[in-house]
Amino acid sequence: MPTQHLSDFKYEQSSGVYLPPLSSGHSVREFAYTDGDSTEKYLLHAMETLDNLSYDSEELFKAIKDWPSYYHFGPGRANIFKSLDLFPDSKVLELGSGCGAISRYLGEKFKSVDSIEGSFMRARIGRTRCRDLENVRLFCSNIDRIAFEPVYDIVTLIGVWEYASVYMEQACQDAFLSLFNSAKSALKSDGVLIIAIENKIGLKYWTGSPEDHTGKLYDSIHGYPRGKSAVTFSKNEIAGYLYDAGFKYFHFYHCFPDYKFASTVISDVGQENEMYLHNWVAIPFRILSGPREYNIHEGLALRTLSKAGLLREFANSLVIVASQDDVNAVLKPDWVAKKITGYPRRREYHCITTLKTNPNMHIEKVRIHSDEPSGSNRPRGEVVNHSVNDAPWHPGDLLIFDVYEAFFYNDFRDRIKGLLSIYYKELLTRFSKGDIDDSGYPLLEPVSIDFMFRNIVKGYQALESIDTEWTAAEKIPADYVLFRCIRTDIIGSQYPGIKMNIGNHDKFIIDLIRSIFPNYNSQRHYNNRCLEKRFMDSIGINIDLSWREDAARFGVLRKTKMLGLAKAIFHLLPEGVRLKIRQRLKYYS
Repeated sequence: MPTQHLSDFKYEQSSGVYLPPLSSGHSVREFAYTDGDSTEKYLLHAMETLDNLSYDSEELFKAIKDWPSYYHFGPGRANIFKSLDLFPDSKVLELGSGCGAISRYLGEKFKSVDSIEGSFMRARIGRTRCRDLENVRLFCSNIDRIAFEPVYDIVTLIGVWEYASVYMEQACQDAFLSLFNSAKSALKSDGVLIIAIENKIGLKYWTGSPEDHTGKLYDSIHGYPRGKSAVTFSKNEIAGYLYDAGFKYFHFYHCFPDYKFASTVISDVGQENEMYLHNWVAIPFRILSGPREYNIHEGLALRTLSKAGLLREFANSLVIVASQDDVNAVLKPDWVAKKITGYPRRREYHCITTLKTNPNMHIEKVRIHSDEPSGSNRPRGEVVNHSVNDAPWHPGDLLIFDVYEAFFYNDFRDRIKGLLSIYYKELLTRFSKGDIDDSGYPLLEPVSIDFMFRNIVKGYQALESIDTEWTAAEKIPADYVLFRCIRTDIIGSQYPGIKMNIGNHDKFIIDLIRSIFPNYNSQRHYNNRCLEKRFMDSIGINIDLSWREDAARFGVLRKTKMLGLAKAIFHLLPEGVRLKIRQRLKYYS
C-alpha cells in the first residue's frame, strides 16, 4: 500500500524538485525510463540557457534539432487541452510529467499544478522548464508509492496509462485498474480525469505505421504477442476499465495524427456519416521519429470509414475525459470537430477552426492568442492579410479527394487537367472583373489566393468555398493561383507508395498550366515561384527542420544490423557530405 504523501516530500534547492523522504527507502534514481543520457543533457542545457520557455516560445521551437527534442519542445504537445473546456481556476495533478512539455502549458493556464515524474533527470528538466512558474511543483516518485488526497479538480494521464504494467508493482491485469484508482483517489467528487493514449486499432497502424511503443508493424492489432511492453487499448476496452474504476461518465475525443501533436480533434457529438469528418483530417500520417510504410491511401480510407460511421472507432489516438459526477460540463461538448493550426506559422496566425452544432451547423474560427489584434491583421507589412470569421458549414467531400482518386488511373495527368479546367472556370466566375496584367493574364480578386482544392467542397449543386483566411494585398494573376493549387494540392497530394510518373515538379506544373495558358513559360514560372516564396515567408517562421528529411531518408539503412553505428557515423560527417548522402538516398528511394 502506498504510504508517501506529497506533504512528506522535501524540496531540494539545487534541482527545484521535491524528493521523497529518506525514511521511505525510495531511491529517485531507480526509475528506468529515459530518452538517453545525451538527449536529456541537451534538453536540460537548452532549458537552462534559453530565455523564453513559454509553451509556444519561438525561441524554444528553434532549439529543435531531432525527433526527441521535437517531442519535448514542439508546442503542439498540448493541443488536446486547447480542445477542452476546462476551468482556469482548477487545481491540477499531472501523473507522469516527463520533461515538462505539458507541465509548462498547465502551469500557464491553471491555478496550480503538482506534477509527478519517476525519473529524477526528467523531473529536473521539467522543473527547469517551469522555473519561472511558482504555481508548478515537481515531485520525483513512482505514482504507485504515493497516497493522494482528494483535493484536485483535474488529474491527467497523458501518455502514461499504457505503461502501467511496466512500471507499477501490481500484476499486469491489475496495474491498469490500479492506476485509474490512484488517479480517482486524488480527485474531488466532481473532478475530471483526462487520459490520452494511442488507439490500439488506430488507422495508421493498419496502413503501415509501426506501433508507437514497440516499433513493430501491426503489434497492437495482433495483441502484442511479443511479450511485455507498453499496451494500448480500443475504445470499448478503455470504457470497461473506467466503469470498473468507478468513472461512470466519460466522453471520448478522437485525435489525428495522434494525441501528441493533434491537429484535428473530433468529439462524440453527432452522426459522423452525415458530417463529412474526413474533410477535417490531414494526411498522410507521417512519423517524425523515422520511416514507415504506406500500404493504403489514408485519405480515401478515412472517407470510407467516415461514410460508414466508423472513423471515430479507428482514430489514431484517444483522449478521454471521465468523471464520477454526471453534471460536469466538461463532459458535454457542443462541438463536433476542431482543427488546430500553429507553427511553423507565425504566432499571430495560430488559430482554431471548430464545427459547431448550435444553433445550427456552422464553422467558428478564432485566434488562439487573444492578445493579438482581431479582424484584418497585417502587422509587418506582409503581402497578405489574415482574417478569421465564422462561416456556414457545407456538406460534401473536399475537391482534393478527386485528386486522390485521379492518381490511381494511368491517365491521371488527363484527369488532373480536367479538374483544373473546371477549377479555372470557377476562378474566373468568382474572382475575375475582366482585368489583365501586362502579359495578358487575367487578374483575380485578392481573396482568390486561398481558393484551392483543399478549401473547396463539392456541394449538392455547386462548388462551395470554405476556410478562407488569406487575402492578397492586391489583385493576383490567374496563373499564379493555378501554380499555388497545383504545387500545394496536386504535387503536395502525392502519396507514398503510389508510383506516379510526375518526374520533375517544375516541368509537371508548367505542363498542367499550359493546358490553360499555352504561352506559359519558364520565366513566368520562375516569377510565380518567387511570389509563392514571398507569401510563405510572410506567414511563417524560418525553422531548420532538415533532420526530418534525415529521418525519412535514413530508412534505406534502417534494416541493417549496424543501424546504430551508421547513424552515429552519419551525424559526425560534415554537412556537405550528409547532403550528398541524403540526395543519394532520395534517388534510390
